[in-house]
Amino acid sequence: SNVCSSDLLFAGRTIIATAKEGIWSSELTAPPTSGEVPLTWAVDCIEGQGQDVTEKETSVKWILVDGIGPEPVEVLSPRAQAILSASEHDVLLTVNEIGGLDVQSLQIRWEVADFETGEVLRDGVEPVNLESEFPDGLLLELSSSFNLSEISREMLIDRLVVHLYLEGRDLAGNNVIGIGGKAAGQPIQKIGRAHV
Repeated sequence: SNVCSSDLLFAGRTIIATAKEGIWSSELTAPPTSGEVPLTWAVDCIEGQGQDVTEKETSVKWILVDGIGPEPVEVLSPRAQAILSASEHDVLLTVNEIGGLDVQSLQIRWEVADFETGEVLRDGVEPVNLESEFPDGLLLELSSSFNLSEISREMLIDRLVVHLYLEGRDLAGNNVIGIGGKAAGQPIQKIGRAHV
């Protein structure tokens, strides 16, 4: 017969798929937790002396479930206690991302604000570069920069604080989450008071 059933085992559930001339398709529901989940299958329609000779190595496919966005781990530069001048400053940070970064979507947003009133005096958005060899894994290095050359003494520079935000998503469409378990949308770094 050209029609055969196969047992699929995925995320603790067995699903029966009907194969026609060796081809089958089935809709699967991913588990809520991220990680690698095995999908295995076995031929279920053998009669008489037939045997399932599917190679065990090829009957298992590992499915990566990615339900968590890129997680900023640490801002290596500039440090929170850095003294910033009215010039360009390099940004270097690390993120964890098991499923792969959508590098084109990543950007650093920066704000210069009055630390007493919170009023934003200057802001901008800068592209991000991936310094690591691959877009997935732990402690991936990202780099960027921002420019404070428009900040002057007349703007009461000693009362200003710089906030850095990482925005973007991973290849699964999950947005960047907060650093160190904080809520998303919070600054990944607050740099003391800028000075000229």
